[in-house]
Amino acid sequence: RKGRHDLAAQSAVVAKHAAKLPRQRAHPLPDGSIERQHRVDQVCGRVFGSSAAPADYANLYNGAHRMWYDALNYSNGMRSTFTGLLIQYPDTDGSCQPNAPACAWGPLNRVEIVAMTDVLSPQGRILHEMGHIASYKANPRRLTHGGYCYNQQTTTCPAGSNGWNLTSNEWQGVALEEGRATFFGDVAFYWDGANDPRTCIGSGTCPSSLSIETSVGGSCSARAGRQAINVDRYMWDVYDANTDSSDSGENVDANYWDFFDAIGEVPEGYKFGETESPFVDSGGAVDAWDSFRADEFQVALHRRIPSNWTAYWANCMSSIAP
Repeated sequence: RKGRHDLAAQSAVVAKHAAKLPRQRAHPLPDGSIERQHRVDQVCGRVFGSSAAPADYANLYNGAHRMWYDALNYSNGMRSTFTGLLIQYPDTDGSCQPNAPACAWGPLNRVEIVAMTDVLSPQGRILHEMGHIASYKANPRRLTHGGYCYNQQTTTCPAGSNGWNLTSNEWQGVALEEGRATFFGDVAFYWDGANDPRTCIGSGTCPSSLSIETSVGGSCSARAGRQAINVDRYMWDVYDANTDSSDSGENVDANYWDFFDAIGEVPEGYKFGETESPFVDSGGAVDAWDSFRADEFQVALHRRIPSNWTAYWANCMSSIAP
Protein backbone atom coordinates (compact mmCIF):
# COMPACT_ATOMS: atom_id res chain seq x y z
CA ARG A 1 0.00 0.00 0.00
CA LYS A 2 1.15 3.50 -0.72
CA GLY A 3 2.26 5.66 2.14
CA ARG A 4 4.81 5.96 4.87
CA HIS A 5 4.53 3.22 7.42
CA ASP A 6 4.39 3.86 11.14
CA LEU A 7 7.77 2.43 12.16
CA ALA A 8 6.96 2.36 15.84
CA ALA A 9 3.79 0.41 15.21
CA GLN A 10 5.65 -1.92 12.86
CA SER A 11 8.29 -2.58 15.50
CA ALA A 12 5.58 -3.43 17.99
CA VAL A 13 4.02 -5.84 15.52
CA VAL A 14 7.38 -7.43 14.76
CA ALA A 15 8.06 -7.86 18.47
CA LYS A 16 4.61 -9.34 18.96
CA HIS A 17 5.11 -11.88 16.21
CA ALA A 18 8.68 -12.60 17.21
CA ALA A 19 7.34 -13.93 20.48
CA LYS A 20 5.49 -16.58 18.49
CA LEU A 21 8.53 -17.75 16.53
CA PRO A 22 10.15 -21.11 17.27
CA ARG A 23 12.22 -20.85 20.43
CA GLN A 24 15.63 -22.40 21.02
CA ARG A 25 16.80 -24.56 23.86
CA ALA A 26 20.17 -26.09 24.65
CA HIS A 27 20.99 -29.81 24.39
CA PRO A 28 24.33 -31.14 25.76
CA LEU A 29 26.26 -33.31 23.32
CA PRO A 30 28.49 -36.27 24.28
CA ASP A 31 31.61 -34.14 23.89
CA GLY A 32 30.23 -31.57 26.30
CA SER A 33 29.40 -28.93 23.70
CA ILE A 34 25.96 -27.38 23.37
CA GLU A 35 23.62 -27.94 20.46
CA ARG A 36 20.96 -25.31 19.83
CA GLN A 37 17.69 -26.84 18.70
CA HIS A 38 14.38 -25.29 17.81
CA ARG A 39 11.24 -26.03 19.76
CA VAL A 40 8.14 -25.24 17.76
CA ASP A 41 5.46 -23.64 19.93
CA GLN A 42 1.88 -24.60 19.32
CA VAL A 43 0.00 -21.43 18.48
CA CYS A 44 -3.70 -22.08 18.83
CA GLY A 45 -6.28 -19.99 16.99
CA ARG A 46 -9.32 -18.73 18.84
CA VAL A 47 -12.62 -18.74 16.99
CA PHE A 48 -15.23 -16.12 17.79
CA GLY A 49 -18.80 -16.93 16.86
CA SER A 50 -19.85 -18.80 13.73
CA SER A 51 -21.49 -18.13 10.38
CA ALA A 52 -24.84 -18.86 12.00
CA ALA A 53 -24.15 -16.71 15.05
CA PRO A 54 -21.47 -14.08 14.31
CA ALA A 55 -19.67 -12.48 17.25
CA ASP A 56 -20.69 -8.84 17.30
CA TYR A 57 -17.83 -7.31 19.27
CA ALA A 58 -15.18 -9.32 17.43
CA ASN A 59 -16.55 -8.18 14.07
CA LEU A 60 -16.81 -4.57 15.21
CA TYR A 61 -13.26 -4.60 16.52
CA ASN A 62 -12.00 -6.16 13.31
CA GLY A 63 -13.56 -3.38 11.24
CA ALA A 64 -12.17 -0.60 13.44
CA HIS A 65 -8.74 -2.27 13.57
CA ARG A 66 -8.67 -2.57 9.81
CA MET A 67 -9.68 1.06 9.30
CA TRP A 68 -6.78 2.20 11.45
CA TYR A 69 -3.96 -0.13 10.38
CA ASP A 70 -4.86 -0.43 6.69
CA ALA A 71 -5.90 3.19 6.08
CA LEU A 72 -5.69 6.03 8.61
CA ASN A 73 -2.31 4.89 9.90
CA TYR A 74 -0.76 6.01 6.59
CA SER A 75 -1.36 9.67 7.41
CA ASN A 76 1.02 11.51 9.73
CA GLY A 77 -1.80 13.89 10.60
CA MET A 78 -4.10 11.05 11.62
CA ARG A 79 -1.40 9.45 13.74
CA SER A 80 -1.14 12.74 15.61
CA THR A 81 -4.83 13.55 16.02
CA PHE A 82 -6.87 10.36 15.66
CA THR A 83 -6.69 9.22 19.28
CA GLY A 84 -9.05 8.27 22.07
CA LEU A 85 -12.01 7.39 19.85
CA LEU A 86 -15.00 5.95 21.71
CA ILE A 87 -17.01 3.36 19.77
CA GLN A 88 -20.37 2.81 21.38
CA TYR A 89 -22.33 -0.37 20.64
CA PRO A 90 -25.16 -1.00 20.82
CA ASP A 91 -26.59 2.51 20.66
CA THR A 92 -29.44 2.35 23.14
CA ASP A 93 -29.82 6.00 24.05
CA GLY A 94 -31.20 7.10 20.68
CA SER A 95 -28.61 9.84 20.25
CA CYS A 96 -28.22 9.02 16.54
CA GLN A 97 -30.79 10.81 14.43
CA PRO A 98 -34.12 8.95 14.08
CA ASN A 99 -33.77 5.65 12.23
CA ALA A 100 -30.04 6.17 11.61
CA PRO A 101 -28.13 2.86 11.84
CA ALA A 102 -24.87 4.56 12.82
CA CYS A 103 -23.48 8.02 13.42
CA ALA A 104 -20.29 9.92 14.21
CA TRP A 105 -19.85 12.88 16.56
CA GLY A 106 -16.65 14.76 15.79
CA PRO A 107 -16.61 17.14 18.78
CA LEU A 108 -17.35 14.22 21.14
CA ASN A 109 -14.85 11.93 19.40
CA ARG A 110 -17.46 9.19 19.34
CA VAL A 111 -18.90 6.68 16.88
CA GLU A 112 -22.16 4.90 17.57
CA ILE A 113 -23.28 1.66 15.92
CA VAL A 114 -26.91 0.80 16.54
CA ALA A 115 -27.48 -2.91 15.96
CA MET A 116 -25.94 -6.24 14.98
CA THR A 117 -26.95 -5.84 11.33
CA ASP A 118 -24.88 -2.65 11.24
CA VAL A 119 -21.89 -4.38 12.79
CA LEU A 120 -21.97 -6.85 9.90
CA SER A 121 -21.87 -4.01 7.34
CA PRO A 122 -18.37 -2.69 8.07
CA GLN A 123 -17.71 -0.78 4.85
CA GLY A 124 -20.85 1.30 5.18
CA ARG A 125 -20.88 1.56 8.97
CA ILE A 126 -17.78 1.43 11.20
CA LEU A 127 -15.29 2.26 8.41
CA HIS A 128 -17.54 5.01 7.08
CA GLU A 129 -18.24 6.54 10.51
CA MET A 130 -14.54 6.50 11.40
CA GLY A 131 -14.04 8.29 8.07
CA HIS A 132 -16.28 11.09 9.37
CA ILE A 133 -14.19 11.34 12.53
CA ALA A 134 -11.02 11.51 10.41
CA SER A 135 -12.56 14.30 8.32
CA TYR A 136 -13.37 16.22 11.48
CA LYS A 137 -9.88 15.66 12.91
CA ALA A 138 -8.36 16.99 9.70
CA ASN A 139 -10.23 20.29 10.09
CA PRO A 140 -12.57 20.57 13.10
CA ARG A 141 -15.73 22.50 12.43
CA ARG A 142 -18.87 23.05 14.41
CA LEU A 143 -21.05 22.11 11.44
CA THR A 144 -20.20 20.55 8.11
CA HIS A 145 -23.19 21.00 5.83
CA GLY A 146 -26.79 22.22 5.51
CA GLY A 147 -28.68 19.03 6.32
CA TYR A 148 -30.04 15.86 4.76
CA CYS A 149 -33.27 17.25 3.31
CA TYR A 150 -32.06 18.37 -0.11
CA ASN A 151 -33.91 21.15 -1.89
CA GLN A 152 -35.86 22.05 1.23
CA GLN A 153 -34.31 24.91 3.12
CA THR A 154 -35.11 23.62 6.56
CA THR A 155 -33.18 21.65 9.14
CA THR A 156 -36.39 19.86 10.16
CA CYS A 157 -36.72 17.29 7.39
CA PRO A 158 -40.14 15.92 6.39
CA ALA A 159 -40.87 12.29 7.12
CA GLY A 160 -39.05 9.96 4.76
CA SER A 161 -36.33 12.44 3.72
CA ASN A 162 -34.10 12.42 6.80
CA GLY A 163 -31.14 10.52 5.44
CA TRP A 164 -29.00 9.79 2.41
CA ASN A 165 -27.76 6.92 0.29
CA LEU A 166 -24.95 6.55 -2.19
CA THR A 167 -27.06 7.63 -5.17
CA SER A 168 -29.45 10.16 -3.60
CA ASN A 169 -29.27 13.82 -4.61
CA GLU A 170 -28.04 15.95 -1.71
CA TRP A 171 -26.81 19.40 -0.79
CA GLN A 172 -23.24 19.64 -2.04
CA GLY A 173 -21.75 19.59 1.44
CA VAL A 174 -23.64 16.41 2.33
CA ALA A 175 -22.56 14.67 -0.87
CA LEU A 176 -18.95 15.71 -0.29
CA GLU A 177 -18.80 14.65 3.35
CA GLU A 178 -20.62 11.35 2.89
CA GLY A 179 -18.70 10.43 -0.26
CA ARG A 180 -15.38 11.37 1.30
CA ALA A 181 -16.03 9.37 4.49
CA THR A 182 -16.96 6.41 2.29
CA PHE A 183 -13.74 6.80 0.30
CA PHE A 184 -11.64 6.87 3.46
CA GLY A 185 -13.16 3.52 4.43
CA ASP A 186 -12.81 2.04 0.92
CA VAL A 187 -9.04 2.40 1.22
CA ALA A 188 -9.14 -0.01 4.18
CA PHE A 189 -10.83 -2.57 1.93
CA TYR A 190 -8.85 -2.29 -1.30
CA TRP A 191 -5.29 -1.81 -2.49
CA ASP A 192 -4.79 1.14 -4.81
CA GLY A 193 -4.38 -1.18 -7.81
CA ALA A 194 -7.60 -3.15 -7.27
CA ASN A 195 -9.32 -4.08 -10.54
CA ASP A 196 -12.91 -4.00 -9.34
CA PRO A 197 -13.26 -2.05 -6.09
CA ARG A 198 -16.86 -1.52 -5.00
CA THR A 199 -18.62 0.18 -2.16
CA CYS A 200 -21.98 -0.39 -0.51
CA ILE A 201 -23.75 0.01 2.79
CA GLY A 202 -25.11 -3.51 3.33
CA SER A 203 -23.49 -6.77 4.37
CA GLY A 204 -23.88 -8.62 1.06
CA THR A 205 -21.86 -8.46 -2.15
CA CYS A 206 -21.70 -4.93 -3.51
CA PRO A 207 -23.37 -4.62 -6.94
CA SER A 208 -21.39 -3.70 -10.04
CA SER A 209 -23.41 -0.49 -10.26
CA LEU A 210 -21.53 0.72 -7.17
CA SER A 211 -18.08 0.16 -8.62
CA ILE A 212 -15.78 3.02 -7.68
CA GLU A 213 -13.33 2.22 -10.46
CA THR A 214 -15.94 2.84 -13.14
CA SER A 215 -16.23 6.47 -14.19
CA VAL A 216 -18.88 7.77 -16.54
CA GLY A 217 -16.24 9.70 -18.45
CA GLY A 218 -18.20 12.92 -18.57
CA SER A 219 -21.64 11.60 -19.60
CA CYS A 220 -23.39 13.04 -16.56
CA SER A 221 -26.93 13.49 -15.40
CA ALA A 222 -27.86 16.99 -14.26
CA ARG A 223 -27.42 16.30 -10.52
CA ALA A 224 -24.76 13.59 -10.60
CA GLY A 225 -22.33 15.80 -8.67
CA ARG A 226 -24.77 15.79 -5.77
CA GLN A 227 -24.39 12.04 -5.23
CA ALA A 228 -21.97 10.52 -2.74
CA ILE A 229 -21.07 7.66 -5.08
CA ASN A 230 -19.57 10.08 -7.60
CA VAL A 231 -17.63 11.92 -4.90
CA ASP A 232 -16.25 8.52 -3.88
CA ARG A 233 -15.33 7.68 -7.49
CA TYR A 234 -13.65 11.04 -8.02
CA MET A 235 -11.44 10.62 -4.95
CA TRP A 236 -10.70 6.98 -5.73
CA ASP A 237 -9.57 7.94 -9.24
CA VAL A 238 -7.22 10.53 -7.80
CA TYR A 239 -5.88 7.96 -5.33
CA ASP A 240 -5.67 4.72 -7.31
CA ALA A 241 -2.74 3.50 -9.38
CA ASN A 242 -4.80 2.45 -12.40
CA THR A 243 -4.96 4.31 -15.69
CA ASP A 244 -8.62 4.87 -16.49
CA SER A 245 -9.52 4.91 -20.17
CA SER A 246 -12.89 6.51 -19.38
CA ASP A 247 -11.02 9.41 -17.76
CA SER A 248 -8.84 10.20 -20.80
CA GLY A 249 -5.98 8.24 -19.32
CA GLU A 250 -6.18 9.65 -15.79
CA ASN A 251 -3.39 8.14 -13.68
CA VAL A 252 -2.73 10.56 -10.83
CA ASP A 253 -1.85 7.97 -8.15
CA ALA A 254 -1.99 10.33 -5.15
CA ASN A 255 -1.04 9.53 -1.58
CA TYR A 256 -3.74 8.85 1.01
CA TRP A 257 -2.52 11.57 3.34
CA ASP A 258 -2.96 14.24 0.66
CA PHE A 259 -6.72 14.12 1.18
CA PHE A 260 -6.49 14.84 4.91
CA ASP A 261 -3.98 17.61 4.35
CA ALA A 262 -6.24 19.16 1.72
CA ILE A 263 -9.20 19.15 4.14
CA GLY A 264 -7.03 21.06 6.58
CA GLU A 265 -6.36 23.72 3.96
CA VAL A 266 -10.01 24.42 3.06
CA PRO A 267 -11.33 27.72 4.47
CA GLU A 268 -13.90 27.24 7.19
CA GLY A 269 -16.60 29.46 5.68
CA TYR A 270 -19.82 28.12 4.28
CA LYS A 271 -19.58 29.98 0.99
CA PHE A 272 -16.73 29.42 -1.42
CA GLY A 273 -13.47 30.93 -0.21
CA GLU A 274 -14.75 32.33 3.09
CA THR A 275 -12.55 32.33 6.15
CA GLU A 276 -15.40 32.60 8.67
CA SER A 277 -18.68 30.76 8.85
CA PRO A 278 -21.82 32.92 8.73
CA PHE A 279 -23.82 29.89 9.86
CA VAL A 280 -22.01 29.91 13.20
CA ASP A 281 -21.37 33.62 13.57
CA SER A 282 -24.88 34.83 12.67
CA GLY A 283 -26.72 32.87 15.35
CA GLY A 284 -27.67 29.87 13.26
CA ALA A 285 -29.27 31.42 10.18
CA VAL A 286 -28.23 29.35 7.18
CA ASP A 287 -27.46 31.60 4.22
CA ALA A 288 -25.57 29.13 2.06
CA TRP A 289 -27.25 25.74 1.86
CA ASP A 290 -24.88 24.42 -0.81
CA SER A 291 -21.92 24.87 1.51
CA PHE A 292 -18.58 23.07 1.91
CA ARG A 293 -18.74 22.21 -1.76
CA ALA A 294 -16.64 19.69 -3.62
CA ASP A 295 -15.12 22.37 -5.86
CA GLU A 296 -13.73 24.17 -2.82
CA PHE A 297 -12.15 20.94 -1.60
CA GLN A 298 -10.89 20.28 -5.13
CA VAL A 299 -9.11 23.64 -5.23
CA ALA A 300 -7.26 22.74 -2.04
CA LEU A 301 -6.47 19.25 -3.33
CA HIS A 302 -5.30 20.71 -6.64
CA ARG A 303 -2.65 22.74 -4.81
CA ARG A 304 -1.15 19.46 -3.64
CA ILE A 305 -1.89 17.40 -6.75
CA PRO A 306 -1.89 19.69 -9.82
CA SER A 307 -2.90 16.99 -12.32
CA ASN A 308 -6.13 15.78 -10.72
CA TRP A 309 -8.79 17.85 -12.56
CA THR A 310 -9.46 15.09 -15.09
CA ALA A 311 -10.82 12.80 -12.37
CA TYR A 312 -12.96 15.63 -11.02
CA TRP A 313 -14.65 16.35 -14.36
CA ALA A 314 -14.92 12.72 -15.47
CA ASN A 315 -16.87 11.83 -12.34
CA CYS A 316 -19.49 14.54 -12.85
CA MET A 317 -18.54 16.71 -9.90
CA SER A 318 -19.60 19.86 -11.76
CA SER A 319 -23.11 18.50 -12.48
CA ILE A 320 -24.93 20.19 -9.63
CA ALA A 321 -28.21 21.46 -11.11
CA PRO A 322 -30.70 22.61 -8.43
